[in-house]
Amino acid sequence: MGKPTGFLEIPNREISQDRNPLERINDFCDVHSPAKIDDLVKTQASRCMDCGVPFCTFSCPLGNIIPEFNDYVYKGDAVSAYKTLMKTNNFPEFTGRLCPALCESGCNLGIGFNPVTIKNIELSIVEQAFSDGLTKSFESPYMTGKSVAVIGSGPAGLAAAEQLTFAGHSVTVYEKQSKPGGLLRYGIPNFKLEKQIIDRRIDLMKSNGVKFQTGVNVGEDITFDEIAKRYDAVIISIGTQIHNELNIAGRESNNIYPALEYLNGAADEINDNFKDKVQGKNVLIIGGGDTGSDCLGTALRQKANHITTLQILHKPKDERDDYANPWPEYNRAYCESSSMEEGFATNKSEYLYTTTVSKFNKNSNGDLESVDLNEVIWTDGSFQIAENSFKTIPVDIAFLSLGFKGPKTDKLVQQLNLDLNERGNIDVDDTYKTSHKNVFACGDCSHGQSLIVWAIAEGRSAAANVDKFLMGETNLKIAVKPNQRGL
Repeated sequence: MGKPTGFLEIPNREISQDRNPLERINDFCDVHSPAKIDDLVKTQASRCMDCGVPFCTFSCPLGNIIPEFNDYVYKGDAVSAYKTLMKTNNFPEFTGRLCPALCESGCNLGIGFNPVTIKNIELSIVEQAFSDGLTKSFESPYMTGKSVAVIGSGPAGLAAAEQLTFAGHSVTVYEKQSKPGGLLRYGIPNFKLEKQIIDRRIDLMKSNGVKFQTGVNVGEDITFDEIAKRYDAVIISIGTQIHNELNIAGRESNNIYPALEYLNGAADEINDNFKDKVQGKNVLIIGGGDTGSDCLGTALRQKANHITTLQILHKPKDERDDYANPWPEYNRAYCESSSMEEGFATNKSEYLYTTTVSKFNKNSNGDLESVDLNEVIWTDGSFQIAENSFKTIPVDIAFLSLGFKGPKTDKLVQQLNLDLNERGNIDVDDTYKTSHKNVFACGDCSHGQSLIVWAIAEGRSAAANVDKFLMGETNLKIAVKPNQRGL
């Protein structure tokens, strides 16, 4: 906890000011101001109350020891705060930027007050640690002689690789792209996660002994049989690459793209594949989640003329619904993302709730030129088209942000003949083991589309089970079970 009476003396929740929306849309740099443990962060940490049962820790899939690191921050002990944070979270510089802060929804102070700024405190701790040189290489006291291959370098794979390296195993991460990071690098724009932040962590992992083989597509460039001959165990963490489709009239029109293809293509500001297609155009984003928000922020920076985002659900209520969404569940009240703030500040963006696309319209060249929209009415969990709600809006380019439905059952999965579950994900048992004798799976490819904090938790947990599989016992901690479900 922080100061015993802190939450009474400092009732207001306060976070360091982000960069001005009208300024930051002119670049792809981080929307946030540089993080550090300053007086504001210490004061906010002091609000952590002596709650008895820390539901913040319970709400976090990683089980972060939040009251303790808040207390250290309040007392000015940055070293102990960092050590406490790293006991449960391999990559707080990622979660501190990208996680929706499930912990804050579970904060006891959130009952009647505003919760502690846990996410901002977490980011400040790790950035202060990097600044002060606390993030030093780790050398395992002994090597086991066992080797593990991790296929996929997203947050789940990276967490598993680091944990297994700490346990003394020789770990090699295989990544089909030219650089490691997975979705962190090839799906999240720079203004939310600058790529040097990823590079900084990868360099540290390399100094800890993790080896990376990039530009290698396991199953095509190298067969699984070749991998099996080299390693004692394998972890698959290839994410979910199959996007949900919108199969309606006109879908074949030109300039309709999956959201991830757009974000990946726009990830390189120098070789931007989409800038000319977006600049000065009317953009439609179908889907209002995090990925849709990233598309919005990217299109704003590419100087789109106007951007419309469609959300088929109702607009969330301004305050938590204590009946339908009680504490300590994740708070689903209305909240504007940084991209939404930018869109409203520029008057270039609008959100249409309870609205769906009924048809894409194309011109004589086959290019998208407009879409037909309809309002929907929700009843008992299903919706129907509202009568007399039809309208057409001009659209030059559209992005489908409708989520994902599973990993590609590509040559790797086929070579292993892995069992899939009813949702099309790789099936695993309670130890993250697949139907193959020494192959494990974790992250989105087995869990299903989820959050970065769940991916890291699954990576850590899979690593613990692999360590036990190889050695008969393990000192690594299991954060979550495979059958647990989060956002």
